[in-house]
Amino acid sequence: MNFEILGEKMEIINKEFKFDTAHILPNHYGQCKNLHGHTYKLIVSCTGEHKKDSSSECMIIDFSKLKKIVEENIIKRFDHAFILGAGNEEVEKDIKIVLMKHNLKFVDLGCRSTAENISKYIFNKLKPILKSENIELIKITLYETETSYIEYTEL
Repeated sequence: MNFEILGEKMEIINKEFKFDTAHILPNHYGQCKNLHGHTYKLIVSCTGEHKKDSSSECMIIDFSKLKKIVEENIIKRFDHAFILGAGNEEVEKDIKIVLMKHNLKFVDLGCRSTAENISKYIFNKLKPILKSENIELIKITLYETETSYIEYTEL
């Protein structure tokens, strides 16, 4: 996909991932106050210069390399894990105790486990890793349902 920005064109590559996870939003007025899960769809959008080495010539990043980076740093952490929110709610403290007691997988987000905060967390984790590969992370798109999603970017 090409975007024209101030007369210059930028190629943005996108890679899609899925992961299943659960969370709870204590004190929420709706159904999300109950323990529930989602199959999230994550789209990672990035750009960079075309590589000049022979195996990756004319690529911004090989899709398989991007896949490996995202799977190792995000998907393995989140898939089939419980996302702990701010941790100051009694119910989340209790859930964390049970998860730790039974050696079950969780991600401590450090803030409320909304789609907005999850997307920001993922962006901030991936940005320096991709930067070390000379890749600029443009945007994280996180679908919580088929029709509801958040786009996180830094302007």
